[in-house]
Amino acid sequence: MNKFKIFSLALVATTIANAQDLEPAKKAIDAEQFEKAKSLLKSVVEAKPSNGKAAFLLGTIYLKQNISDSASIYFKKGLAGTDGGRLNNIGLAQLDLDANNKAAAQAKFDLVTKDLKRKTPKNMYISHVPI
Repeated sequence: MNKFKIFSLALVATTIANAQDLEPAKKAIDAEQFEKAKSLLKSVVEAKPSNGKAAFLLGTIYLKQNISDSASIYFKKGLAGTDGGRLNNIGLAQLDLDANNKAAAQAKFDLVTKDLKRKTPKNMYISHVPI
């Protein structure tokens, strides 16, 4: 029982730390301070390669700036992440749509949505992608 409490506490602390790492970057993105956000997210991705959500956010910034090759690099890195790794399929699907490859994009969207409930943040990201 004691080991369970320690493990639970460690899991909660890790989750909170990951959320705190991304908050300044999210605020910078909202303020359209993309260079600052890229710098913050690159440091998170380098420190924690398993943070797929940070790679997704970084790739999304590159997409907004029309730098698709860098976006693709970070989306592909993010797929290996355990925390939010599937989100990166959304970015890769957007790249497929930009390349006019609707079938590949739909396949990637299907990978993301197959295990999700109705309204989750991942579905909200998908809803912003023009098809």
